[in-house]
Amino acid sequence: MTSLSARIVVFLSNLISKWWPPSFERYEDELAYSRWQMKNAEQTYQTLYHRFSPFEGKRVLDLGCGEGGKTTYYAGRGPSVIVGIDIGKEKIARARKFCSSQGRSDNCHFLVCSADHLPFKLGVFDIVISEDCFDHYSRPESVVAEVHSILREGGVFLVRFDTYYNWGGSHLYNFIRIPWVHLFFSDETLIEATRLIARQLSGKRAGEKRRETYEEQAEREIYQFKHFVNRITLKRWRKMIGDGRWRILWEDTQALGRRIPLLRLPLLEELYNSLFYVLEKKAA
Repeated sequence: MTSLSARIVVFLSNLISKWWPPSFERYEDELAYSRWQMKNAEQTYQTLYHRFSPFEGKRVLDLGCGEGGKTTYYAGRGPSVIVGIDIGKEKIARARKFCSSQGRSDNCHFLVCSADHLPFKLGVFDIVISEDCFDHYSRPESVVAEVHSILREGGVFLVRFDTYYNWGGSHLYNFIRIPWVHLFFSDETLIEATRLIARQLSGKRAGEKRRETYEEQAEREIYQFKHFVNRITLKRWRKMIGDGRWRILWEDTQALGRRIPLLRLPLLEELYNSLFYVLEKKAA
């Protein structure tokens, strides 16, 4: 029997979807997500990365590369080598296939491994990038320590992610379109509502081209919500990088949005942010 709270979430989400519909184009076929990543990477590089640390001639590591679209784009920005890592074997397989299709395999490589146990020599990379990953790592402090060890002195760590109390912190927004819904309803309610909405979409969009059904995608995202959303806060992140090993070259909590001074207040900064940090490894 469907709970009242789940029915409320489904009703509100469907209402919001009428003027803010979800976008599922990046799940159309095997390499659609890679293409979507590549498109977004162009904006990220031009508006953020290139301003602070161009990739030309550098050795670059991409943490949590996913399906390789952004890594492949960055390979075209002139690094001597770029390595993308992810724990997902299927993601890495798609990343390699996409990279090869774009003719970037000469300086672009992919590896299945964990970000908190990197198999690289000390000080081997000039730049490490991490996009939308620090809200997923089970041991983010260990990841920061690993990045510090494999960066050369003066090397740069480019970090982007949103914290848990941001509007989409549950990462179920492909199905539940209610901002900050995870702050008002239990995990069980969100999971139940996600499954209900997935079934509704399957009925409404029968015959649509997809690499997996809506129910399969929902279960995958529910699994991520249960096991790979670490509920990191801005306060925890700042403590993590404030141990004296890093020089903060740039800190922006509204990286891709409008600059609204009111949103720099402590509580509002936790609720609405898009973090971008440029960290430099200090000399020993």
